[in-house]
Amino acid sequence: MAHLLATRLNCTLNKVQAQALWTECQAHLEAQGLPEIILEVEESPDGGLDTYPREYVLDALGEILIGQSWPLNMDGAAHRAAFGEKMASVLVARGFALTPPAQS
Repeated sequence: MAHLLATRLNCTLNKVQAQALWTECQAHLEAQGLPEIILEVEESPDGGLDTYPREYVLDALGEILIGQSWPLNMDGAAHRAAFGEKMASVLVARGFALTPPAQS
């Protein structure tokens, strides 16, 4: 969980925050009948996931936090930016630390 948010939203979670968010995500995935996704996440030693489970986890995060599925690559830049702004607002309200994107 911490790895996904760090790479997708420049958000840093401590272990307690990551576990709390994973618990919410896990319940969401269970409700959708996706125990195989939960198992794959829990068996991932470094939080890196293949595309299939990663997309389900990201969608669950979006739905839990702001009521929207995670944007697809084909979605417009404005939609992705608005999604990111909403997510950042909710994450900050939950006490998560946002870090600026790395400069290249």
